[in-house]
Amino acid sequence: MITIQAEINTNGVVTLLEPVKIGKRTRAKVIVYDDVPDDEAKGNAAKMLALMNANPLPKGARISKKEMADQIREVRDSWD
Repeated sequence: MITIQAEINTNGVVTLLEPVKIGKRTRAKVIVYDDVPDDEAKGNAAKMLALMNANPLPKGARISKKEMADQIREVRDSWD
């Protein structure tokens, strides 16, 4: 499975925004996102960071940077 960015116009015509090579006819799933204005998206991110800073995880639930990197590497390598 691969992910490709695309745009859909008001007539439902899909335009791929990235080149893709597919060797045979295949099916695809399309997810339509609601557009969020840039200023609103930044505001939501700021609100999320404020929430996270105001409610940190208990010290016993936190992991070190090394543990986090090890977990990321393990998940990434499991995809191969």
